[in-house]
Parts: sequence; structure tokens; C-alpha cells
Amino acid sequence: MDITKQKYVLRFEADCQALTGLMLRSGRAGDFTDSSVEKTSDGRLFVNGYVWASLLRRALSRCTNGQKLAQEWGKYAPDKIEVAPFWSESVFLRERDYMTVVNPGIRINREWGAPESGALYSDELAFPLVPLTFRCRVFFEEKSAAEAAAEALCDSLWVISEGIETIGGGWSYGFGRLKPSAARWVILDLKESAERKQLWASKVEGWHGKLDEMDLQRREPEIATGKAWHRFKVWAGITEGQLLAIHTDVPEMGADIQDELPDAFIFTRPTIRENGMLEAIPVVTGKAFRQAVLSREIERLLRTRGKACLNTSDPKREATVPDASGKRRCNCKRCLWFGDADAGGVIAVGDAPVEEGVSQLIRRLQICEHSRQSMNNKFFNGEYLTGGNFTLDVIIDHSRQQDTASLELEKEVRELLGEMLKDSVAPPGWYRLGATTTCTGQIEVRSVTEYPSIL
Repeated sequence: MDITKQKYVLRFEADCQALTGLMLRSGRAGDFTDSSVEKTSDGRLFVNGYVWASLLRRALSRCTNGQKLAQEWGKYAPDKIEVAPFWSESVFLRERDYMTVVNPGIRINREWGAPESGALYSDELAFPLVPLTFRCRVFFEEKSAAEAAAEALCDSLWVISEGIETIGGGWSYGFGRLKPSAARWVILDLKESAERKQLWASKVEGWHGKLDEMDLQRREPEIATGKAWHRFKVWAGITEGQLLAIHTDVPEMGADIQDELPDAFIFTRPTIRENGMLEAIPVVTGKAFRQAVLSREIERLLRTRGKACLNTSDPKREATVPDASGKRRCNCKRCLWFGDADAGGVIAVGDAPVEEGVSQLIRRLQICEHSRQSMNNKFFNGEYLTGGNFTLDVIIDHSRQQDTASLELEKEVRELLGEMLKDSVAPPGWYRLGATTTCTGQIEVRSVTEYPSIL
């Protein structure tokens, strides 16, 4: 961009509420976690401008009317020194306006289906309690271009609300999803002194356009070729008379601590209710459903067809192809769909809060498998859910593989979810997740609704 030719500036703002935790890795380990979120020295949560610029650029590139604008950001001729036409502010949240939680994880051995030795890890997630207000300025030579850009940016907010584009890490597990609630913009004429003063002012006088949440939801822009995605809304629940738990060693936020604590608690996440109150609610984690149900069952199917490698030493992993960055990765469909050590997959599943959840403490006695006698009268107990419903949001991104592979994955997921429906062909209790799946964790799907991005 030649800065001397820019006569107009689009000043654009959007309020977004975080629907899920933000994995904004700082590159450092936390006091109790393997990674910590990015903060300032005085404890404020820091969402840098590059994160916002990347989010808007990716969302714009999915809209037909935003692709040209997205291509202009950061693409300069190698023999020129130019100024970027796009500038975004960083966002800071005070300590009282957000909270952090520990997200545990463990790597599973694909060959044996058991946890890898020493593979336990944890990440820190940030949960903003207030909206995140994103602010940017975009420079243009013509006013008509600025007006078109304002419309394109509003369309990009609709894309973001779909959950296909997120901020931070953990896209595959549903982290970083935002819900835009409002947008406003003004086009400033740099030839006018009064309007130049508003370029970097903290407040704007007289917005040219405003949209509320309902306005943004009704937009549904035209999606560009090759940039589509497919969403499944899966209403599921715990099978009647069964137990389920995604376990953690930490009690829920605000729990009444008793003298005798269980060895394992139900995993909960902080959730902001409609009345604005913060509440710890049991969740079925997207990571658990993605790995224990979708990945495991579809991999089992692919292995019977000879289309999935078994582990890192499997000869099938020799069939590798270089990606856009030049790195080579396994070309079997399991690794292409669900990711491997070198690259991510094309399917994401978000955390599902459990509604009407009922929990119970289950006490057990450890028995010696040889003598069938109790081992030192050692009791151990755990907290389990005995009832509840949850809604899973499953997204398949067709833009990450420029062939029919992701369309085949869409078909496999649809058929698998159909098998999980109550009274389907699958044996009762076949699909399980969570702790102690040898005897608990049975779930069933009640209904499935599909939302393709291109109808």
C-alpha cells in the first residue's frame, strides 16, 4: 500500500463473547500447567492484534465478497517496502474480567487404545467474563472500497459465529469459538481535519453503521468455492441406567468441600448463564468425543479397508505427501482426517455442557485379580453422572483438503451418528467414552441436525 494515496479509513469495531475457553499460548509453562495463556506483567489477559488480524483474514477468505480484501493484507511485492493497509488493536482484560482453568489431556496409544506412559499434559485456558471488543482500521484510496469492506467484515462475523474460524489454538477441540454480538463502523475522510482526529481517538462520534446480534445472524453471505464446511448438531445423552464421567482430580468451582473427598471428580467448566451468573457445569469434552468415539470407530473401519496406518512405525506411513509449507505427513485417511504428529485434522468437536445432569459417588473395593480377595481393604470412589443430556457441535472443514477426502469423512460421520441413535443396529452400550469404559460410559444419540454452509 502506498500510504500517500490513502484518503479514506474504515474504522471498524465488533463485540464478541467467548463461547469456549481461549487457548492463547504464551510459549511459557505455567505454575501448574505445561502451557500458560498470554498475560501482561500486571496480570491482564493479552489478545494481541496479530491474533485478531489472522482471524478476520481467514474469515474474510471464506466469503465471496471478502476474498480480494483478505488477499491484500500482508501480500506485498518483494522489491517494495510498503505499509500494511490493515491495522488492529490488541485487547486487554483486567484480572477480574476473566478467569483461567486447567485443561487436562493425555496421549492415547493408537495401537493399543491405552494411555501412553508419561503422556499426561495440561494447558491453561482463559474464560473471558465480559465481551472482547475488537477494533481495527483499514486504509483505502476510494470511499466505495471502504463501504464494500464494511459489508465484507460484517459477513466475516457471521462466519466466525459459525465456529469454523477461531482464535488461539485447539480448533479441533472447540477452543477459541466466539459469538459476535454487535458491529459498528465509520468511514473517515483523511482530507478533513475533524475526521482525522477520530482516527486514533478512544471514542467515535457518529457511527455510520451499526448491527446487533440478530442482524449479524441473518446475513448468511455467499461462501466462496472451496471454502465450505459442514456442521452436525448432535443431541445425545447418557444411556438409561448407566454411568459416565470425564474425570478430573480437581473439584468444581465453588464446591462445598466435605471431610471425605472422592478420588475423582466429574469434569466441569465455568459457564455464563443467561442471567449473567457464572456456574460450573459438567461437560462432555469435545476432545473425548472426537477421540474416543469418532476417531476410534472410524479408524477401526479404515483399518479393515487398509486405509489407515497403525502407528509411527507402520509401513503405510511411508506414503507421505508434502503440504503447503513443504512438510511431509502421513497420507492415510485417518491421519488426514484426524491429524497426526505433523499436522492437524479437518474435524472439530466442541465441549458439550450437560443439562439436567445427575451425579452420584460410586465406592468400589479393589480386588486382586489372582486371589480374588480384597487388597488391603482398599476402597476408592469416584463421582459419576447417572443422567443428563448434551448437545455436541461437530464441524468438518472442507477447505483444509482440496479433494473429496473430507466429503468422504462427512459421509462416515453421518453413518456413525446414525448407528448411535437409540434402537439402531448398533448393540446397546457399544459406544462409550470417559473413565472406566470397560463398564461405564455408554451414550446414545437422540437426534442429529445438519447445517451445510453451502445449500
